[in-house]
Order: sequence, then C-alpha cells, then structure tokens
Amino acid sequence: MSDHAGCAAKHVPWRTFLDGLSDLREAVHGARSNAFRHIAVNHADGTIFTSVLFCPIAAGAGAAHAGAGWLTVLFVPVGLAVGLGIFRFGRGPVYAITQFGLSRTFRMPKGWIQQLFILPFLLVYMILPLATVWGAAYGVFMGSNWLVRHLF
Repeated sequence: MSDHAGCAAKHVPWRTFLDGLSDLREAVHGARSNAFRHIAVNHADGTIFTSVLFCPIAAGAGAAHAGAGWLTVLFVPVGLAVGLGIFRFGRGPVYAITQFGLSRTFRMPKGWIQQLFILPFLLVYMILPLATVWGAAYGVFMGSNWLVRHLF
C-alpha cells in the first residue's frame, strides 16, 4: 500500500479555506450562488470588449488635446456609446471571416496541409480584433479632436 492512500482524508489547509469560502458565500447570499464561477472568454470577444474602455478614454483625450477644457466630459459618453457599438457589431465581421476559412479547412484531410491553410485565418482571428479596437479608438480620438477644433 502506498503512502498516499489516506491523503484524501488528511487535513489540508487550503481545502479548509475553500470550504470556509463556500460557507461564507452561502451565508451572504442565502443559497448556493455562482459568484466564484469562472467564465471563459475567447480572444475575439475579450479583445473587442476592451473598446468599451478605450473609446471613452480616446474621446476624452482627443477633446482635451484639442483644448476643450471642461467640455471634455461631454465627449466621454459619446465615446462609450461608440465603444458599445463596436463591441456589439464588431464581432460579426471577425467571426464571419474566420468561419469562412474554418468551414473550408475542416473539410480537408487532417495533416500538414490543413494546418497550412488554417494559419492565415488564425492570424486574422488574432489581428483583426486588435485592429478593430485600435482603429475605433484612433477614429474616436481624431473625431473628437476635429469636432473641438472646428465647432467649439
């Protein structure tokens, strides 16, 4: 018999800590909740979601760079709306392009030729969300900068 046979029955400090967190969660929420559940987010969704953060910052920075002063605060909600729009509608083209390539490469026989044909679509999947977010942030920056210089 091995030395690890009774390991599960032994007192393990980190297991006691996790049980304590579970009891605390039940006491606070009254029942089992999903407060500590992990949610997986893929690269495209996670990257495009950052537009919600970067577009308002870019709108405020563009307006402040143009000398808007306190009017900079008015550009931040517009940047937030643009960021939410990019998040809502920017994922479609990324998934359409990658789905186009994946549907054709998965029909090929497995092997090096399939890997060779899937590589460009993998690169598009990695680069297009970043280009979308940074392009939107740059556009919002330049747009708010232009508006402040020409309208105010």
